[in-house]
Amino acid sequence: MLITGMKNSLLLVVAIIMAFSFTKINVQDDPWVAPESAKEIENIVPEKKRAASAKKGEKVFMKRCSFCHGETAKGDGPAGARFTPKPANLTSESVQGQTDGEIFWKVSNGRGNMPKWESILSEEERWDVVNFIRTVIE
Repeated sequence: MLITGMKNSLLLVVAIIMAFSFTKINVQDDPWVAPESAKEIENIVPEKKRAASAKKGEKVFMKRCSFCHGETAKGDGPAGARFTPKPANLTSESVQGQTDGEIFWKVSNGRGNMPKWESILSEEERWDVVNFIRTVIE
């Protein structure tokens, strides 16, 4: 009876571990989608000033983002190598295909290992980063 109870307990522990393992895999594979309302957020930087904004954004990116996203924004920074999921390749079609508002929302709100930059960077700095991201097309 004692051995049967121990076997049942062991099976329960294994089942719980497996359930959490599968949940972790599903979370890691879960694509990061900004809320539908983020698509409506408009870039506050006038079109004619976006090149200058992108240059400022590059400086912010190199200081704050490159450690994870890499200096070429391909998601291959030294710190990012430890993360699951890996930092996004910002040059990819999946990122570049998003609206400025979606990217701004993600920069502002963060997820997982990515910080919520809204409380660290000004709104202008976050838009500068968005405008920089637009320049790193593959």
